[in-house]
Amino acid sequence: MWNLFGRTVHVEFFDADSGKLLFSGKQKLEVLPDSFALATTLHLKEKQWSVVRAEPTDKSIFQRTRALKLWIAPVTMVDPSKLLFSLPTVDPLWPDSSGAAAADTDLVIHEDDWRQSEWLAAPMRPHAEVEMNHIRAIHELESVGDAFRKCHVRKTVSDPLAQIILSVQDICKWLRCAELEFRSLRIHGNSACVSHGFAVQKDQVWVYGVAPNANVTILGFHNHDAAAPAVSEWGPPFPGAFFAEWCRCSIVELK
Repeated sequence: MWNLFGRTVHVEFFDADSGKLLFSGKQKLEVLPDSFALATTLHLKEKQWSVVRAEPTDKSIFQRTRALKLWIAPVTMVDPSKLLFSLPTVDPLWPDSSGAAAADTDLVIHEDDWRQSEWLAAPMRPHAEVEMNHIRAIHELESVGDAFRKCHVRKTVSDPLAQIILSVQDICKWLRCAELEFRSLRIHGNSACVSHGFAVQKDQVWVYGVAPNANVTILGFHNHDAAAPAVSEWGPPFPGAFFAEWCRCSIVELK
């Protein structure tokens, strides 16, 4: 592995609202974060800027290409006590969006909706219960109308399908569909698809996931904030699976 120090990356900075190029230049690789998946603030031109979008998101990629595009917005100071969250919980690990170019047939998910309803393996059940307890506390103690004063970040279920070998072909058999029906998956605001992502419709709702090295590591459900009544009828995608709707504090046993 070559030395990161002293190496530079050509960075283009775009206005997040208009898309106009604001400025560009070389940045030292060591001062850039390992990933822009989490909220990032940069000090540029004597101002604080929030990174709204990055292509690519991971240093492992832009350190090779030596090129990075960032869409930024000026940071506006707000009284923290007045901030409210629209959701009681989020997953902190957004997927790698360095896949193929986007298409009209993609399933597009907002980053806040990522992994809000998903299938998990039996070994994750104790961790899921701990997370649910935190989320219930947000509902009970931090609700303000339809919003929340706090938002719980789920940290103990980063590997939801731990110890499970599950292929895309297994998903096809479970949902009784053909692989030709699969579509790409994209996070809202990104021009490229999720790397190794897939999505397929079943009973008018979407099942999506990520399958690096042909093994499914994330398997989620997306239905525009609606509950997931169909999952119990579909049966488990693999032995011991259970289904979690995090924002609703719901765990569905699958038999």
